[in-house]
Parts: sequence; structure tokens; C-alpha cells
Amino acid sequence: MGIDKDKEFLPLTIGRKGVGPVPRFIKENLHGRILRFQTQRWTVPWTGQTIAQVMILWIATFWFVGSWIVPFLAHAAGFSKETLTHRGQALYSLLTDITEGLAGIAILHQCLGRFRPLPPGWFEFNLKGKWHLDVALGCLIFPLVNLLSHINISLVPMSPGPVVGVSSVEQSIVARDPVAMALYAVVVTVCAPIWEEIVFRGFLLPSLTRYMPLSWSILASAAAFALAHFNAQRVMPLVFLGVVMGGVFARSRNLLASMVLHSLWNGFVFLDLMKSKPPSPSPGMPMWMPGMPMWTARSVFAGELAVAPAQPLR
Repeated sequence: MGIDKDKEFLPLTIGRKGVGPVPRFIKENLHGRILRFQTQRWTVPWTGQTIAQVMILWIATFWFVGSWIVPFLAHAAGFSKETLTHRGQALYSLLTDITEGLAGIAILHQCLGRFRPLPPGWFEFNLKGKWHLDVALGCLIFPLVNLLSHINISLVPMSPGPVVGVSSVEQSIVARDPVAMALYAVVVTVCAPIWEEIVFRGFLLPSLTRYMPLSWSILASAAAFALAHFNAQRVMPLVFLGVVMGGVFARSRNLLASMVLHSLWNGFVFLDLMKSKPPSPSPGMPMWMPGMPMWTARSVFAGELAVAPAQPLR
């Protein structure tokens, strides 16, 4: 009886010993997928100068909008951020995030305008395909991200400085204000994943493939993603998250995939916060302190809420 060539079995070896037969077509298919993942790159019409220009302008605009423009407009309209209600604080965060996101997209549009029409594969959104499986697999690493968060905080001690009080997000959660929590949920599960993925996975990661292999581009863009949150206690888990989201995006070539995974992570942390109760204050200690055990696992909230620089939530 002959053997079907397409179903021929080969030994799978680990070290020098075979551990079991593997169909040839499975091995070749897996090898082909890995090879395509490593060799397929985007056509990048711009140079490192444009990459640096976009990222520097984005960081500067992000800071300027959040620290100056929105506060100035709020003050000119007669509002004080310190006296806003829970719902007012949440709306303020939502409007700030929307403004920062639109500013970042405007920078991309302006800086890349002379390269239009862009080559195929740039900033693609597609509901079709098998990206749903990649997202589901990405969700399995959420507990590992929590573990990395604990490890990172244990390795990087808190910098000395004044203790930060309870944030507006935590106040809303304690007060169980449904409108405020809904607004914050929109910020972290809709707004932030959209513009962060457009910048870091949609633009930066593919652009870097002009100068380095795809795997290094994923790692470099993940490092930039982590550093952009300006918190040493969140670098390890954010780099890991960035690598996972970058891998999902590179495999699917679909920004929607990394956006959904990003949104699910933020939603996972936000729901976890809603279920938790803040630690009770001890004598002489404020109700909440950055780095306390109750909040360390959530300190990797990707910085989506603009409250205070030392907070685990932005």
C-alpha cells in the first residue's frame, strides 16, 4: 500500500531525539507561515527623518494638548478641573483623549501627505479574515501581564516624592457613579486603543521594517509604546503587551485586530478595578498610594486617563 505524498510523516526532533511523527504538510505549512511572517515587509516610501518627525511631533502635541490647550479652554469656559463632579471629570478626560487622538491623526495626515497614495497594506482595517483567533490567543496572556506588573514594581521602587491622593477614576469607582464609569470605559476601551494603535502599530512598526527585520521592528515599537507612558514601574508589562499586539497586527496586517486586543486588555483591567475596593487607610496614610498591593496588578492600564503623572491610570 503506497503512502500519500501529501500525508507523508516526518520525525519532529527536539535536540537529537525524535519525539513523534509529524505530517509533512503540517510541518511545511508551519515553516511557510513562519518564513512569510519574518520576510514580508511593508513598502516604506519615507525615511527615518519622517519617522522621527512624526513621533516627536506626536509626543509634543500630546503633551501640549493635555497639559495646556484643554485646561486653558476649560478655564476660559469657566470650569475648574479641581471642582468638577465625578461626571465632569470623566467628561473632561474623554474630551482630552479625543482631542489628543485627533491631533495625532492630523499629524500623520500632514506628515505623510506628500507620499499619498500610500502603498498597499498601510493602515488597513478589515472585518474579514481569521484575526479573531489571534485576538483570542492574545487574551490568554493577560494573567502573565499581571504577573510581569508585580515583578516590575518589585524591581523598580517608587521614586521619592509627595504621595498622590485618590484619583478621579478611583473616586468614581468608589462612588459607583454609572455615568462617570461609562465615560471612562469609552476612553479606555474605544478612544485610546484607536489612536495608540494607529500611531504605534499602524505607523511606527511598519516604518521600522525599512531598517530592521520585522521581529526587531515589533520589539522596538513595543519599547516605544512602553516608554511613551513615562512610568518605569510599567515598562516590562507594557513592552510585553506591545510585542503581543505587534505580533497580532503583523500576522493579520489588520489594525482592527490589535485595536480589539488593546481594548479587551483595558476593559479587563477596568472591570477588575470596578470589582475591587480601594484599601482602607491606616493612621497617617492616605486612602490610596501608588504601588500599593491592591493596585499593582492594574498599574499597566496603558495610561489612558489623564489624571496625575504618578497614577496607574492616566
